[in-house]
Formats: sequence, C-alpha cells, structure tokens
Amino acid sequence: LQNNAIEEFKRYYRSVDALLIDDIQFFANKERSQEEFFHTFNALLEGNQQIILTSDRYPKEINGVEDRLKSRFGWGLTV
Repeated sequence: LQNNAIEEFKRYYRSVDALLIDDIQFFANKERSQEEFFHTFNALLEGNQQIILTSDRYPKEINGVEDRLKSRFGWGLTV
C-alpha cells in the first residue's frame, strides 16, 4: 500500500462503530498486520467502539501472535 492508502485505511477502520474480524488466527506471523491491528484495536477501545473477533482456538493458543495482542483478545467474552 502507498502512504495515502495506508492513511486512508487507518482513518476508515478507526472510525467504524464496530469492527468484526473473522479468523483472527490468520494474523499469525504477519508482523506488520499485527502492529497495525494493535494500534487500531487501541484506538477503537479508547473510542468505546465494539470489537468482535472470531478464531478457531482460544487467544492463548494462537501461535505466532504477539503476547500484547493475545492479552487484548482475552479482555472480552471468550466462548
């Protein structure tokens, strides 16, 4: 992505009322995606927006995902 596209991406996803990401485990071993998602997650949380994530395993069982993200994944309801 070019710089303008990245900034537009950030602006869009940080302004949504709710963010739904299916299969969050596919972020494993994708450092740049994890870094951007970390900041987007924090921005949404600070704005009291909803974040809904799905995975085929519990947060602590997702290998290749940063611990700081795993801890955030576990902040909500885990079923």
